[in-house]
Amino acid sequence: MSSHRNPHSRLTDAMRLVLANIQRAGRPPMSMLNVQQARLFYEMSASILDLPEPRLARVEDLQIPMRDGQMVQARLFAPSLRSDTQGLPTLVYFHGGGWVVGDNDTHMPTCARLAHEANALVVSV
Repeated sequence: MSSHRNPHSRLTDAMRLVLANIQRAGRPPMSMLNVQQARLFYEMSASILDLPEPRLARVEDLQIPMRDGQMVQARLFAPSLRSDTQGLPTLVYFHGGGWVVGDNDTHMPTCARLAHEANALVVSV
């Protein structure tokens, strides 16, 4: 926990504006919403923070098998700085949301930016 008196004072002006816009929207806190409402509100507002998506060499939906036989959906992001991805570092990205809100689509811009900036493969689970 921050010992700083006003944690918002450490934010950039852009982030303060985002938080002010969220407050002005007058939406109830996520904890007060049912699952369907929380998902809808999250999907409606997820793009507020999106940066332009860089052009990538490859974006591919995957099914990753688990030990119990179930399949987990994932998405692979391959950077465009080189066509040969052999030997590139790999980042496994687990988005927040408590497995209730958000998915590979809502986090696509973030993962694409990570792959591009880090010149790494990103697997979003």
